[in-house]
Amino acid sequence: MFICSIELRMYIAPQVTGGETLIVGRHQFDPGFKQGDEVTIFCEHFYRLGERYELRSKVVDRKVQIYSCDDRQTIIKGIQDLRLDDSLTNELNRTGIIRLSIILEAEDRDAVVKISEDYRKINPHLFSNPTE
Repeated sequence: MFICSIELRMYIAPQVTGGETLIVGRHQFDPGFKQGDEVTIFCEHFYRLGERYELRSKVVDRKVQIYSCDDRQTIIKGIQDLRLDDSLTNELNRTGIIRLSIILEAEDRDAVVKISEDYRKINPHLFSNPTE
C-alpha cells in the first residue's frame, strides 16, 4: 500500500531540534509537492484549545520508507508510525507499506512553538518530562 504523509516539523522536546513531526495529512497518492514549494496548512488539530492556525510553510524534505510485508513487526511499526487503523493489518501484511513523507517547515516559528506547547498539553503522555 502506498501512503503519503504530509508532516509539519515541530519543536516539542528540548533535546529535539526539528526532528519531530506532526502528520497533518495522509493520502494514497503523491500530491507532487517538491522541495521549496509553498504550502498553507490549516491546523484544526488544536481547535479544542481555542485557537485555529493558518501556517504558511515550505517543503523542506521528501523521504521514502519501505515497510516490508514479510516482517510482521515491521508492519506493526509502520501502522504505529503512520497512526493507521489496526483494521488495515491484514492488508498491510500482504502488501507492505511504501511511505512517502513530505516534510514542511512553517515560516512562523513562534506559532509552531506555540502549537508544539499546545500539543504537549493535549498529549503529555508522549513526553518524558510532561508539563503541568
